[in-house]
Amino acid sequence: MNDLSTWGIVMGLTSAFTWALSSFLFDRIFRNTPPQTRPSAAGANLFKNSLALGVFALGWLLWSEAAPSGEDFRGLLLSGFLGFALADTFFFVAIGLCGVQLAAMIGLLNVPVATLLSWALLGERPTATVVASMGIVLTGVILVILDQREQAHHDAKQRRLGVMFAVANAIVLAYSVVKGHESGGHVATSVATTVRLLGGVVGAFLVAVIWGLQRKRNPVAEVRELTRPYRTRSLWKSLAIASLFGSVLGLFPYHEALRLLPGGVSALTFACTPLFLLPIGLATGDRPGWKTIVGTLVGLVGVAGVLDLKF
Repeated sequence: MNDLSTWGIVMGLTSAFTWALSSFLFDRIFRNTPPQTRPSAAGANLFKNSLALGVFALGWLLWSEAAPSGEDFRGLLLSGFLGFALADTFFFVAIGLCGVQLAAMIGLLNVPVATLLSWALLGERPTATVVASMGIVLTGVILVILDQREQAHHDAKQRRLGVMFAVANAIVLAYSVVKGHESGGHVATSVATTVRLLGGVVGAFLVAVIWGLQRKRNPVAEVRELTRPYRTRSLWKSLAIASLFGSVLGLFPYHEALRLLPGGVSALTFACTPLFLLPIGLATGDRPGWKTIVGTLVGLVGVAGVLDLKF
């Protein structure tokens, strides 16, 4: 452990904390905003991504970094579309249906799913320890799902739907990470992040149009619903604060950790988000059951095993 960068570990944990705080704030927005002004999950996500896009595009302009090649550009756009437009929207839908703690816990499944995808797509064969640890992660997630105290806060049908969206978030996020690593490994951080965010913003409008056509609804109406947060001034402050933590302040320490730490160690620090959500919830009046607490710890141990860390 002495060979690891202390600053890198601090940055990784900071990124996990800022995403936990951002998730908590978005959860409160969805819970406490009146229905007539409440943003959709896709609309809140677009607000978050567009704010971050402006910040990182300015950074790219100031540092005059080289643009990525055409192939890398397309790969980063796809990664951003999957990660920022789809996965984050699925996560926001999930926290509104089943709660932020459970949605974040199920999000841990992206680590074993990414491992399986790396095996299938890149030929990286997992060890027996990794396979066993996947079962440990799943055990931790199941414990949180079975927590009776958590179930009491949400309608059973909505909770099941939220679990499905959280699983979809984990799967899409895993593929996004694999694709982003493949395309952005030799591209400057500010550039790669800007292109991925661009993919997320443009992708959000594309999904809205396709969704409108699928529902035989005017796509213009879907776009108006998507952009409603921009026209609702009462939401600007709360969305800006939540977005600041989730997509601006959190992305710098995230990429610092990626730069300074081995991949497995940085991924483990990012996986601490559900752990940070426990004290945040306690500080604001939530009382998680023992299954949620134990399941969160078990899931984190499983993630460490999936990453096959050797300290």
